[in-house]
Amino acid sequence: MDFWDDLSPLTKASSAFFVLGKATGFMTFIMYFVDLVLAKWMLMLYASFIGISILLSCIQMFRTKKADTKPSLEQVQAWAREYNLLEGK
Repeated sequence: MDFWDDLSPLTKASSAFFVLGKATGFMTFIMYFVDLVLAKWMLMLYASFIGISILLSCIQMFRTKKADTKPSLEQVQAWAREYNLLEGK
């Protein structure tokens, strides 16, 4: 189960909300035949779970994108000096 342990907390929460949404979607379909008013509430719950899942996924995506920024020129020059790639500087 290393795959699950490697995921970020936001990704885990997003997955949980997605599974809850899908389960609620199945129950919503059944409720259409039982009680229409309850089916409307279930549909709102379904949409909320899936919407939260999408929102958490987007937040995680933007956090990951910010973490992958390019290093500054000074950092690159310091690394080059450290590995003797720049001569005379």
